[in-house]
Amino acid sequence: PPVDVRVLEVGLDSISLSWQAPSENWGNAVLRYYLRLTPRKPLPPCEVQSQGTEATIRGLQPHTEYVVSVRADSRAGTSGPSAELRVFTSLDLPGPCGPPRCSGEPNQTTLPLEWDPPSAGSGAVQEYELLLVSVDAAQTGQLRLSSEGTCGSVAGLSPSTSYRAKVRARSAEGWGPFSTWSPALTTAAVPVGPKPEPPRMVSSTVHSVLLDWTCHEADFVPLEHEVCWVRAASEAEATSVASIPRGQRQRTSFSGIRITGLEH
Repeated sequence: PPVDVRVLEVGLDSISLSWQAPSENWGNAVLRYYLRLTPRKPLPPCEVQSQGTEATIRGLQPHTEYVVSVRADSRAGTSGPSAELRVFTSLDLPGPCGPPRCSGEPNQTTLPLEWDPPSAGSGAVQEYELLLVSVDAAQTGQLRLSSEGTCGSVAGLSPSTSYRAKVRARSAEGWGPFSTWSPALTTAAVPVGPKPEPPRMVSSTVHSVLLDWTCHEADFVPLEHEVCWVRAASEAEATSVASIPRGQRQRTSFSGIRITGLEH
């Protein structure tokens, strides 16, 4: 019988094999080889012929164990089977998904994402897993999101930060490979409040002035105000006074502060 039966490659529905001719043929050249693959499941066996010492058997069942044997045929007859070889075909795993992309307008802490389903695999997708990493080396944490559909939102992110994402699918057979990384996906920036009007002097003493100003805040409520001033004689000498916390303001549209310790 043939000897040294080996597996060259295993696919989802195929097995490639090689073997050596019988060590003794008593002067009878091998005309052909018969390969028999018997599945461990209740399925009919698969039999093929080969003129050489290699063959690829197709049309097999995914994730199925086959018992392989090879016989040599010559003018003298057909040999007995080779030593049996047990081979599993590959799992019917989902193929790679499309890279994630934004499905809507990001806000400061959330990225709404969507992706294309797997390009291969016959099993129904049961779950997706999304992996998100920060492009900024200062943020190396990974966020994972499980989703039953081809979309999902990742929350708890940092404002004005770029991320990359990739996704994979799981069927009853297991997880498929991750997609390629997405382009940079950036969360929205923290809004900047409107510029207040220039301060006005309400009153003054020898060493102090009382200033006020109007801030048209609309929907933006600042946490504090900060006042800076310079000496008229030299604008290069600038000094910043203590900021005014929001809780100390008398009303929303008006702020004021008295600057003391000024030169006469």
